[in-house]
Amino acid sequence: YKLNHKNIVRIFNYYPYENIYTAYIIMEYIQGKNIKEYFDDENNLENLNSIFIQLIEVFAYIEEKGIIHRDIREKNILIDADGVVKVIDFGLGKVFDISKNEDTLNSIINRNDVDTLPEEYFQKEYTIQTDIYYLGDLVYRLINNLAENKHNFEYFNILNKMIKKEKKFRYQSFADIKRELNKENFVNLKISQEDKAIYNIFSNYIIGYIDCFIGEPVLNANINEILGEIDKVIQRNSFNEYIENNSKLINIIIKNNFHTQQYPSSIKCEELDKFYKWFKALNGKMQKLVLDNLEEKISQIPFISKNDDFALPF
Repeated sequence: YKLNHKNIVRIFNYYPYENIYTAYIIMEYIQGKNIKEYFDDENNLENLNSIFIQLIEVFAYIEEKGIIHRDIREKNILIDADGVVKVIDFGLGKVFDISKNEDTLNSIINRNDVDTLPEEYFQKEYTIQTDIYYLGDLVYRLINNLAENKHNFEYFNILNKMIKKEKKFRYQSFADIKRELNKENFVNLKISQEDKAIYNIFSNYIIGYIDCFIGEPVLNANINEILGEIDKVIQRNSFNEYIENNSKLINIIIKNNFHTQQYPSSIKCEELDKFYKWFKALNGKMQKLVLDNLEEKISQIPFISKNDDFALPF
């Protein structure tokens, strides 16, 4: 009931009857098939990449809420008539302490083939990385059952890292996988060199202005707000060659306070205007992809704890 995501089946109510040792759950009805049945129909193979992306996004959300699913199987992943993933059955799900990222492995969680088990199974642990392994293994087996010329799966490099038996070679989190996906999708965007130059000028300007963040950086995800505020900055600087009050501009994108470089970068008004018009013209999906890639880029900038902060230079 704590989860609210388009790719998770909705729970409407729960009725326990302790006197007869039973309970009833009222949940969303999904008109669809489990993921294996869905891809048994060759007409759905064109949706393989979309389904994989949805799976990563929903499990990144589940992870963000501090929950391990612990029962990732074909029957627990449904695809509805519109090609929308619906994750069900959190009966084995458990809230975990993200700082510890571990859980005792229940004896009821198992797989038939010992050769397909990750190393932590034998260590009696179940972590987020185990969910990553089992999701990757599920997708890998589905694809393996398809003729090579019948699908166009684009993320084998990511999938292969998800199913490494040894944890140290596997992704640490679904958030890491999501960032990797966004990076690949951004690189593969069919945009001109001029468009890439517009993005790079703006992103490099941010990188060149900030020395370090105070606290872990948090990006503004409200695209309409970003566009509206950047437009105001452009209007206020109509007669300037360079943007004044750069810190205020950057705070439109990034919510944190930060320390500036000793010799911070600046951006011309015409360059900001080009970025604004380019970003505004993109569709919603592409706008989100640009922000995700920008988030990945600024993650290279160090941050300090708020408790260690010293006086801001602006």
